[in-house]
Amino acid sequence: MGHSHDSLTEGTVACLLEDAGFRYRTQVPLPLVDWPWRTPRSRSAPKADFFLPESGVYIEVKGWMTLTALSKSAWLCNQQSPYFLFQNDDSTWE
Repeated sequence: MGHSHDSLTEGTVACLLEDAGFRYRTQVPLPLVDWPWRTPRSRSAPKADFFLPESGVYIEVKGWMTLTALSKSAWLCNQQSPYFLFQNDDSTWE
């Protein structure tokens, strides 16, 4: 907790998690062996913005959704790991 975050939206989610008493880690690789957008230059599995170790839940935060991000998120949401997407739709945040 108390980490710096890549975006205002991630910082807001971090505050919400902290206020609710959740312990979390940031930028944790997802437990994947392979994924459709993997390339020979991929060094590690995709990383979730937040991981809640007590529940095993991965959270990805998106302030702006691109088509690529949407397709990756859709694929990840269909995997075995508990993966949740927080999509911010308030254009005034970021």
